[in-house]
Amino acid sequence: MSRLDDRSQTRRCARLRKQLRLCFAETIPRYNQAFAAIKPYTQEMDLDKYYDIYDISDIDFAEAMSGYREEEFDDNESLRVLKILAARFYMSRKILLCCLMALDAQGGKSDLMRWNIASEEMRAVTSITGQAEDRLHRILSEEESRFGLLLALFID
Repeated sequence: MSRLDDRSQTRRCARLRKQLRLCFAETIPRYNQAFAAIKPYTQEMDLDKYYDIYDISDIDFAEAMSGYREEEFDDNESLRVLKILAARFYMSRKILLCCLMALDAQGGKSDLMRWNIASEEMRAVTSITGQAEDRLHRILSEEESRFGLLLALFID
């Protein structure tokens, strides 16, 4: 257990930790949903090659696809849990990238449906990721403003 997670101390960055957990809880399942929607249109052999190239093992895949379940952890906002969720998010992104690269493109009308689905899924993933970024940026800005005010009080 890290010093920042010591229960005898007041937990630092509580708002940021909570918001970070909530962002992971929303984005990880959405990335996995996008993967599930696009995967049927991929070339399985190509997908396996990309997993190999990007070092995605079966264990990594299973961990990423497990997503987020609130009851999975005792303390959802501990640094250990946030690191696990960050790793799942990173792996989910890599898996989705591999899926996109394994999409077949012949240049004809048959491509239209699969690429429309991929485009819609990427719009949805981009939207939810952007919303999460905005929320985290807002909290960081507020914390920075508070710190600046405290610092100004001590300097005066």
